[in-house]
Amino acid sequence: ALNIIEGFDLKAMGHNSAPYLHAITESLKLSFADRNKYVGDPKFVPNIPMKALLSKEYAAARRALIDPNRAIEGEPAPGDPLRFRTPTAAVAYAAPRPLPTTVAAFDPDEILNLTTYLAVVDKDHNMVSITSSLLSGFGSGMVVDGGGFFLNDRMRYFYLDPSDVNSLQPGKRTRQTINPALALRDGKPFGVFGTPGSDTQPQTQLQFFLNVAEFGMPVQLALEQPAVISNSFRDSYAPHAVLGKLLTPNVLPEPVKSGLAAKGHKLDLRDVHGVGSVKAIMVHPVTGALMGGVSPTGDSYVMAW
Repeated sequence: ALNIIEGFDLKAMGHNSAPYLHAITESLKLSFADRNKYVGDPKFVPNIPMKALLSKEYAAARRALIDPNRAIEGEPAPGDPLRFRTPTAAVAYAAPRPLPTTVAAFDPDEILNLTTYLAVVDKDHNMVSITSSLLSGFGSGMVVDGGGFFLNDRMRYFYLDPSDVNSLQPGKRTRQTINPALALRDGKPFGVFGTPGSDTQPQTQLQFFLNVAEFGMPVQLALEQPAVISNSFRDSYAPHAVLGKLLTPNVLPEPVKSGLAAKGHKLDLRDVHGVGSVKAIMVHPVTGALMGGVSPTGDSYVMAW
């Protein structure tokens, strides 16, 4: 998604403007579509085209699908990173993916037993970024004998379609949504950050990172900015619904919300809480001072000594 986004002049669009949030949302839709097509347990999916998926050339081809005035409806078709051609935007809209909206989907505002994220940076700028998740409260309910910890119940992320890259198979690990992040600047430690929230994790983390890296915000201010969350792709949770909505914080200005709606985004207005609770520690590029912060949307803490 970052490779796709870097082709836009984000500063000219303006932070959290309708064009800015549209570009981010569409880039994420295209990235999630490729994730759902190609990414699985590498022991069972040995030829994941990761290098091609992360190439600048492929990102440019995917970026060409984004219409600045029109939102892609539902989940876009995945690309082919090994044999791609530079397409026109019409390709993304020609055959919308089916939207199984009759089933209940993951609602990020209704999750109580959330994933835990922990970040640590020491005086020498050694960085640790950990996301630990059982998925549900107490996971599978099974405790490892002598270990004192629960096993997770993430098998609900599997697909029962044997042709899917993330299909259920004996001994296979399901695709994960945990996204602990480390950032380097000119090869030196720049920061650590993460959050709970299943498929919302890379979305809110991306928006936080842009707040810092693109707009130069101090860490706490960057964490306090509202973020949008798309569910226009197959949810990792079974039954893998595609609701095709854009969860939008009510605190965004009315012109921004109306601007997004005018582009075809189906807004699901929310008083955001609970998910998107990014925590971060950043390293000042000049002084080396450590700066920590947490999002006010969750029960999170930052400590220093």
